[in-house]
Amino acid sequence: MHLDISIADVKISALVDTGSQKTIFRESTHKRIGSPSLQTSDITLTGLGTQVVHPIGYFNHPFKIDNTIFQTDVYVVNNAFLSFDAIIGQDSLQQAEFSIGKNGISLITNHEEQNFFVNFNVLDQNISPDLTHISNDAIMIQVSELTTSYKPLKTKSTDLKMTIVLSDDIPVIERPRRLPKVEQQIVDKKN
Repeated sequence: MHLDISIADVKISALVDTGSQKTIFRESTHKRIGSPSLQTSDITLTGLGTQVVHPIGYFNHPFKIDNTIFQTDVYVVNNAFLSFDAIIGQDSLQQAEFSIGKNGISLITNHEEQNFFVNFNVLDQNISPDLTHISNDAIMIQVSELTTSYKPLKTKSTDLKMTIVLSDDIPVIERPRRLPKVEQQIVDKKN
């Protein structure tokens, strides 16, 4: 899934990759945002196709996703190794909670106060049923009186017990079990 991010007043479409440990930009994206100075990197990236990739370097610059500011090291790789403008990795995603739904990905920072709503079904007991489908007025009045005066009563229970009598001692069902090796050899000899 993609998210629009804003860095140095430039909008970029980034792939959200929960399997990527690092946030990665293409070299062309790095140039588009003004080429922030890069620091040398000793890490090796794998999982970008079948290649083992050594980043050109990394920079640390804040970027925004949905008005939420993220601060992390962004690694820059050669354009040949990445077909997306950017990949948002776990180092950025750990700064927020995100949910994936039918409208895409939405991010919520861990520091925001969250409101949780619970749906309740409200039953207005003063509503009378719609009886307009009853054409006979006398029956309609009678049904209306029955529905408005109805009070549920407690149900009664009995002390009924059920017993199933079998005609033999053979179990109806028996759970399969593994035999010990000695007993299994005896069964195999009989077959």
